[in-house]
Amino acid sequence: MSLLNQARTATSAITATALIATASLQTPSASANNGVNCENGRSLGQFVIKSKLNDRYVSGGHHNDALKAKLRDQPAPGSEGVFELFDVSNLPGAVRNTFALRSVKNPNEWWRVKNNDETVLLGSYQCKSDRESTTFVATGLGGRMALQSRKNDKWLKVNNDDRLKASVDNPNGRDKSIFLFSQVNQVPGPAELQPNPEPSPQPEQPVNLNGWWRGNDNRLFNISVNGSNVTIKGFQSSGQPLNISTGIVNGALISGNWNNYCYGARGSFAFSLRNGALVKVGGNLSTQTLVRINTPANVNLSAQPSCGTPQPPQDQAPPNLNGWWKGNNKGVYSAQRSGNNFQMKGFLNGKPFNLITGTIQGNIINASWKNYCNNSTGSLKLRIERNRLVKVGGNPGFNTSWTPTQKPASISSRPDCNPQPQVNLNGWLKGNNKGVYSAQRSGNNFQMKGFLNGKPFNLITGTIQGNIINASWKNYCNNSTGSLKLRIERNRLVKVGGNPGFNTSWTPTQKPASISSRPNC
Repeated sequence: MSLLNQARTATSAITATALIATASLQTPSASANNGVNCENGRSLGQFVIKSKLNDRYVSGGHHNDALKAKLRDQPAPGSEGVFELFDVSNLPGAVRNTFALRSVKNPNEWWRVKNNDETVLLGSYQCKSDRESTTFVATGLGGRMALQSRKNDKWLKVNNDDRLKASVDNPNGRDKSIFLFSQVNQVPGPAELQPNPEPSPQPEQPVNLNGWWRGNDNRLFNISVNGSNVTIKGFQSSGQPLNISTGIVNGALISGNWNNYCYGARGSFAFSLRNGALVKVGGNLSTQTLVRINTPANVNLSAQPSCGTPQPPQDQAPPNLNGWWKGNNKGVYSAQRSGNNFQMKGFLNGKPFNLITGTIQGNIINASWKNYCNNSTGSLKLRIERNRLVKVGGNPGFNTSWTPTQKPASISSRPDCNPQPQVNLNGWLKGNNKGVYSAQRSGNNFQMKGFLNGKPFNLITGTIQGNIINASWKNYCNNSTGSLKLRIERNRLVKVGGNPGFNTSWTPTQKPASISSRPNC
């Protein structure tokens, strides 16, 4: 069914497949990947969007820019509940079925998922095809669409307060992640492309997923569909039972949860039927694609798993959590597991610096952390993978992954909460991009004055807490200001937050031969 056919009806529905197929009727202008390039994608028209979960329409214009599904009546054309949909799949940095949405009423406002937040916002952002915060992957058929944020790989749903949240691991169950797209305008195009007369739309044919499939990793899967429910039995290529998955079918999308028969590993999956193959679009199952095959001769559907042999698949075998781990940014950690309880104590230079405690559920660890010295705390969510722990949620910035390592030669049981920084904070430092800086420390107060060609150009002032400097900066000439967060390391200062673009690190240097006290503005 073409989008041009559907456009003749004011409330016609769309499909992810139809969007891709009919978008080629428009020729986008060439675009570099700059500023705002989403609007150079293929415009597929204007749509109203209704949540299947609460049967309300999505609109913008709310407090804190949050998108909400709270309108009972269909939004009027041109209102805050009408959105233009762009296919940006062919633009730089995008993947297949990548889309962006912007307000029709305020065309400079785009949908976005912020850093470290699941709320879907509508605001004046630079929408770029390679910017994961402002683009989404769409999957579905018959106008029933699921949208996955590329920022955090979560599927969108409507929260209890009607806000749109990118917070669902897999889009199955009670239509919680399904949105109904209805078009409210016709896509413009060259007159010669308008069919005349236009054939009647053909009804969609049900998708048959039953039967045997082979994964790109040579694993075998038997899919059985009963109504909207699906059961998938997984087997090793040898015919040994591997795992079982249950979920739902929504058009060409199947999604749900999987469990390993023997080793306690579990997770989610989501596959979409594309060109005859099932392509992974979500979840953490290692198999990426499935293709149809004839019934394999070496597999017995009723076979029982033998959990003594063979060894579990490497991607599903839970690692030994008891031992030592190394953070990808800093520190080594002593980890201990007792049943479903888990603890990791972090060490820097042999001294304790933080503690992570939590509980294990399947391959996920939900935890909290605490810094021994400054008493800062927060949350942390880890995923247990084959040979590492990966951060998938929470607010610590110290590490994003941990891998097994050897026990350090020397450790202490007492934190060192007043370590002497080895970089001299009273002296001269050189920025990695520009300028030299005169640094001064007085107790916990810190100041750096920047010089370009011997003339002052900016001033950084802040306070020291442990190995962190929280500061602000000001440009002498244009009076621009901002924030800056620095980490004191062995032989440098490193930017870990804030908004200046002038440098990301500073290292010791010699005093310049000549400096002035007056800016050259």
